This record gives sequence, C-alpha cells and structure tokens, in this order.
Amino acid sequence: MKKSNLLSYSILVSKKWVFWLFALLDIIALIAQYVDPSLRLPQIIYILLALTGFLWAGFDVYHETTAKQEILEQEMMAEHETILRESAMKHEKELKEYREALATLTGKTQLEEIDLTPNLGILLTEGNEYEFSLSIPIKPETGLLLAGTLIASKLIPNEDGNQEDFHFSESEIKKWIKEGQLDYHPSAAKLRIHLRVDNLGMVPVDILSIEAYIDEGDAPFYCSSPTPIGKDDKEFAELIPSIKFPITLSPGTIYFCDLISRVSPRGDTSAQFAAGLRDYRAKREYIANLSIDIDAMDSNGAQCSFNQNLKVSSRPLIDLYISEWHELEQSELLRIAGYKSKTT
Repeated sequence: MKKSNLLSYSILVSKKWVFWLFALLDIIALIAQYVDPSLRLPQIIYILLALTGFLWAGFDVYHETTAKQEILEQEMMAEHETILRESAMKHEKELKEYREALATLTGKTQLEEIDLTPNLGILLTEGNEYEFSLSIPIKPETGLLLAGTLIASKLIPNEDGNQEDFHFSESEIKKWIKEGQLDYHPSAAKLRIHLRVDNLGMVPVDILSIEAYIDEGDAPFYCSSPTPIGKDDKEFAELIPSIKFPITLSPGTIYFCDLISRVSPRGDTSAQFAAGLRDYRAKREYIANLSIDIDAMDSNGAQCSFNQNLKVSSRPLIDLYISEWHELEQSELLRIAGYKSKTT
C-alpha cells in the first residue's frame, strides 16, 4: 500500500465512532489502575482493546470503500453500455441512409430488393381518438308541443293564413322540459371519429373509398354506418360529403379525416332506454367494435384493400346522457337507470 493511501486509510479509521469508543475504554482502564492499583489488568487487555477498536473501524472503512467502488464500477459499466448503444444506433442509422441512397440509384438495397407492396396503416389520431355530442332532446319528426300549440323550426300557417317561422334556442327548450311543458325524449347523439391513414410502403397509393361499420353489441343505442368527411368540416358536412376520391398518398405521407356516425337510443320510450342503460352498465364493457375498410389502388393499377378493427368506448356517451338527465331534472329516468338524482 502506498504511503498516501495508508495515510488516507488511517484518517478514515480515525473518523469511526467505534475506534474512539475502544480508545476511550482503554484510557479509562489506564486511569483506573493508577487511581486504584487493585484494578490493574494484564497488559494484553489494553492491547486487545486498542486492537479491537482499530480492526472494527478498519473493517467498516473497508466495507464502505468496497461498496462505493462497486457502485462506481456499475456506473462506469452503465455509461459504457450507453456509449455502445448510442454508437450502435448511429451506425444503424448510417447504414439505413446508405441503403436508401443505394436504393435510389440502383432500385435495390444492398441485401434485398425494395418491397413494392402497398402498405397503409389505419389508426385513430393519438390523444384525440373520438368524441360524442348530444343534440336538442326532442323528437324532430313530431315538433314541439307547448301549451297545446305545435311549434317546430319550420313555417306554420297562422290565423291570417300567412306563414310564420318559429325558432327556439336550446336553452328555451331545456327550460320548458324542466317546467314540464314539453315532453322529454333522449337526445340523438353524434360520434365523430378522428381517423389517420399512413402510407407505410415504398410506393404511392390511391385511396378509392373509406367505409366503416360499428357493432355496438348489447348497447341500448345503435350507430349508423360512419360517413367520412374532411377533418375540419362542421356538424352537417356529412349530408354533403366533402371528400373527393381518389386521394393520392405518397410514401411516408399521412392523411387525416373524420368519420361521422349518428347514434340513436333504442326503445320506444325514454323509460325503455333508461332500463336498457341500466342493464348495459351492469355488464361493465362499454365497448363498440369499429371496422374500417379502405379500397385502394397501387401505382401499377392493381386494386388492394386494407382493414383495421378498433375499439370505441361508449362510456363517454353514457356520461353525457346522465349529465343531461341531471341538468333537466329527469329523476325518474335516473332512478330507472340506477343513478341517484341530485335533487333527492
């Protein structure tokens, strides 16, 4: 052991409490034999006390030093592995760039020919997959029955034979429902699915059509087949679809659009819908199966199709209905559906 290391080791030993404890016992024993000679102990006892304290403290220093050394070695190994991993990723990236450059010049990679098979990835926009919304809670085909007068958002003849246009806001309609002047019927809902299509292949692809189907299972509502519309199109755009086919996707490009589905409650009455909602909640599944089919054509004119099956949770829609029933004070529907009214 070098002189500097021995000095450092001695300093670390002298900092241990166990070293000073045995040293103190040694000193006390020496003082006691001078105060009372009858307490004199053999010289070997004093040596053993000092040696025990030194060895104990030395073992503690050795144990701590070894542990720190192991931690340092582990950190060095981890750093070394990180450097090797980053180096491997860098070389892999360089090799990929080299193969792509070679493919551009020769039409084939160094090890294999480019796969010219069309490949589309179908998925939902991450973080914004889909959303539900409710419309005005009335039956649109029957109009509004308020104080014995039929009121609808269309022209109605008045007493003079002229036509008057009656339009009422959603807040007015909800106010009449809460006051009992207007019969409540569960709102129709709209499901807007945010779709993303990635061209994962090496060839351009023409999208000829996008179709979707929803299997709602045992849900107390049914969904119409979704209609594809533009990503930024507004509420009624599905009546006049704005997407013009074909849609050409170059390799590596992404196409976004929305799928609109009308959701209607099952049952002839509101109470039937509420009861169906209770049975559906008991199963705790809340899942509808969404199937998306894309018909496409590659650069050689060969037609191909792509399919993806996804899941849509209907729980947000159930929460919207329950929130609406609380807002419109539909305590009977809440009771039948298995919820407590806030007013009770």
